[in-house]
Amino acid sequence: NQSNVLYEICNEPNGSTSWTQVKSYAEAVIKEIRAIDANAIILIGTPTWSQDVDVAAKNPITGYQNLMYTFHFYAATHKDTYRKKLEAAVRASMVSVRPPAMEASIRRKPTNGSRC
Repeated sequence: NQSNVLYEICNEPNGSTSWTQVKSYAEAVIKEIRAIDANAIILIGTPTWSQDVDVAAKNPITGYQNLMYTFHFYAATHKDTYRKKLEAAVRASMVSVRPPAMEASIRRKPTNGSRC
């Protein structure tokens, strides 16, 4: 119950991981966190390296407070397609804090282990 602690679970789930899988895992982990820390902010990744916040918005985790969904955006490469994903989450009223928890950069996203 420390006010300066954030929990991040499922950072950048990727591969063929679905929101159903991430959500199921997150709900189990959130239950354990809430047993020891009732009010901390919990950050939850979304599929495709935390880029599918729109998918999570269609089926959000309920029954808990202080949850934030992560959204990773690289302005140089992600452009409108990814902005629209965030806008869809906002329209779904999933995002109550603007901006949501996110990683952002004006540079290109790293590929194949290379640096931007």
